[in-house]
Amino acid sequence: MTKQIITISFFFFISFSVFSQVDTGQVKFNLFPIIGKSYVKINDSLYNQLKVQLPVGDYDITIWAPNYLQKDTSISIYKDSLVYMRTILSPTPEYIAYKNELKNYKKKVTIPKIISYGTSSALTIGTVGYYLHARQQWDIALEAHNQYERSLSDEVLANRKAYEEKRDKYTQSRKTTFVLGGASIVSWGVTYFLVKKLNKRAKPINHPAPPVFEITSIPIHQNNHLPLGSDVGLTLKYNF
Repeated sequence: MTKQIITISFFFFISFSVFSQVDTGQVKFNLFPIIGKSYVKINDSLYNQLKVQLPVGDYDITIWAPNYLQKDTSISIYKDSLVYMRTILSPTPEYIAYKNELKNYKKKVTIPKIISYGTSSALTIGTVGYYLHARQQWDIALEAHNQYERSLSDEVLANRKAYEEKRDKYTQSRKTTFVLGGASIVSWGVTYFLVKKLNKRAKPINHPAPPVFEITSIPIHQNNHLPLGSDVGLTLKYNF
């Protein structure tokens, strides 16, 4: 008797398992912007993974990302099918205008700043370099002068000539240092007023459109993705 009860129970268990199975298929997304920056809504459920398993049937799909136009489409899922959906969203006119304004801003403000800072920095580095060079020439000239004073007879003229040559090099380096120093001061002055003027230009600000739906509650499930079907447990507020 017990054996018969076990056999009947096992038969009902197998029958229930077979008839309770739901035929499903899969849809795989290839999106730009990539998933994580894009929102995918299938019927009334929201998903954030690249591959979604769905029961057999027809589905309405909405794909949206900040600064991009939403795209509405539909798919049909068949048993054991794998549907590939490749979608490239188009930027909104406001976002295109923002990108163009930002490009012009960089051309009119950022690039002049870089050129001005670079020129002033180069002149400053050149001034310091020539100053150090002039100091070195002065030390060499001073040493030559000392040798000149210590020299006797035939060495006097040779040492005097060497001293005068090194003195002339020092004088020339000193003049170059003053010229570069003056140019550096003028350049930094121009840079200051130029940057002050350029900073008055207002930098364009991006104002992305609000999401097409608003999530107020999403349960956290294993594998960090949303549940399937009506178990999502979220509230959708449509803005389109």
